[in-house]
Amino acid sequence: MMIELKTAYTLTRIPYITRDALEDYAIRLVEDFDPERIRFPGVLDIDRFITEYLELEIEVQRIWSEKTVRAVTVFKEGSVAVYDPATRRKSHILCSSGTVVVDSSLMYKQAARRLRFTLAHEGAHWCMHRHTFAADNPFEQDGIAGNHFLAAKSGRADYNPGERTKTDLARMEQQADFLAASILMPLPAVNAATYCFFHELGETPRTIIPKASNLDDHLASQLPQFLADTFEVSAESASIRLKKLSYIASGPKPSLTAL
Repeated sequence: MMIELKTAYTLTRIPYITRDALEDYAIRLVEDFDPERIRFPGVLDIDRFITEYLELEIEVQRIWSEKTVRAVTVFKEGSVAVYDPATRRKSHILCSSGTVVVDSSLMYKQAARRLRFTLAHEGAHWCMHRHTFAADNPFEQDGIAGNHFLAAKSGRADYNPGERTKTDLARMEQQADFLAASILMPLPAVNAATYCFFHELGETPRTIIPKASNLDDHLASQLPQFLADTFEVSAESASIRLKKLSYIASGPKPSLTAL
């Protein structure tokens, strides 16, 4: 049974939680599922994490949407619009609560790392946002919880919003991206992998400052790729993770403002 998130919630039942608290929650989840992934940098079995640990069902379909949608997390039983290859038209499938509908475009080999992050993102929604969609949520009829699922759209940076979130939906997406990255790249394992990277180069672990020197530019390019290959995520995800942990300088260190 998965470890439940214990935190404060907004009136609309969105978790009110800091980045540090989410880091800790991710560590406890991964440690409960596969302790070795905390101690030793490596690839988390995200399929087993989703289906066996979170006890979610994965359904692969061509999702029908006006915008590109990579996946849908179903919180309450309902229909999801999909493409019917037989009729070449829009159709609907009935999905039970706890179903993650993944778009078939992610089933190609070249999309494997994007699929891993998408599954972690949807799992993060399940860990954090079930209360938002609960039947006894007083805002259920008027707010976002009037829907029965959350759709993860493409076109966003993995978890780098760039500005303060202004809506409940934006906040939930930001939280899910951050927790997904922390699950796939747990903090202790990132620290260990980064130490190994510097050690192999005969360098002392430090904050890399892009454009400070040719060496730093080289490190800023190579370290994200090293982490990406270690954890099987995209180089973009690894780069953002490293910047949030201040291994690569990108401006002021993030505050404890709640996500």
